[in-house]
Amino acid sequence: MVVTWIISLIALLVAMYSLYLQRKDKKPRLRITLDMNFNSGVLGEVTDITIQAGNPTDKQINIDSVKFAAEGYGPIDVPLSQTIEGIPPHEKRSAIVVVPQFRTTLGVANAGYFVLTDALGYRHISRSIKV
Repeated sequence: MVVTWIISLIALLVAMYSLYLQRKDKKPRLRITLDMNFNSGVLGEVTDITIQAGNPTDKQINIDSVKFAAEGYGPIDVPLSQTIEGIPPHEKRSAIVVVPQFRTTLGVANAGYFVLTDALGYRHISRSIKV
């Protein structure tokens, strides 16, 4: 009788862990890549940054905000010339950051990462860059 009880308890724990993993996989996630475009006239001057967000999931992800989190400062809104609103399943969308205007908004800080927040409140973070 004790052996049956232990086997039932183990089966319950395995089923709960499986359910947890299935729910965890449902969380929307984006693959964010950054492409920097340089000015051909001035060596090393970035003119704009393209933020590409790829959606590997089966559901559409709607983006509410794009912010830049500078090291040592709070997140600030990013001036975009092209925005990302909704990303259909298994597709990519791009947003373009105008760097000269962005540097004016940014002020002193120049290193950090982009944070895309979706409609469900999940934050998707890019790699760290120096602007």
